[in-house]
Amino acid sequence: MKGFGGIGKTQIALHYEKLYGETYEFTLFIDCESTERFRQSLKVLADHFRSQRPREAVRNSKDEDLVRSFLSNENRKMLLIVDNVDDQEVANEVVKILPDKSKAHVIITGRYSEHPKFNKNEKNIVPIEGISDKAGIKIFQEGLPPRCKEAFEQLSYIEKKQFILNDLGGVPLAIRQASAYFKTHSVGGSIVTIEEFRKKLS
Repeated sequence: MKGFGGIGKTQIALHYEKLYGETYEFTLFIDCESTERFRQSLKVLADHFRSQRPREAVRNSKDEDLVRSFLSNENRKMLLIVDNVDDQEVANEVVKILPDKSKAHVIITGRYSEHPKFNKNEKNIVPIEGISDKAGIKIFQEGLPPRCKEAFEQLSYIEKKQFILNDLGGVPLAIRQASAYFKTHSVGGSIVTIEEFRKKLS
């Protein structure tokens, strides 16, 4: 899944796991927010595999080799979620653990999809775009305190739509953060207006 940060890619992957996780024997999650985080996640998985198979050959294997070997097991139905692959450096590390043949189902989220192993088939790349104006308005209003919600409801639908899609880009994370800002900064008898918030953005 490819899309801007905060668009909801990770939540979609986790929702898939919530719906279908029971159909898999194993679910593995690897955080790729940075190369360092990727290697930390890999080490956690590899150390777990070492504890399950404490043979000397396994203990002395590299982390990436152990994980790749586990994913190559065609007798196991597995789900692998590789989250936040946002640049080529991390992508180059990720492909080292992906076996050529495996029954594992792999979901990769991030902004980077140009690696040849990722885009062998364009149908495998799913672009994730911003949410609809109606969904965005609902998310924003749900996080507002009562007085801010009343003020927001007095705006025309076009004004609400422009704020959600133009100012916040239809990005769920940005919408929730904006809602939290209004809640935090509207204290006492005063409330933050959209115009005041726009000035903060600029």
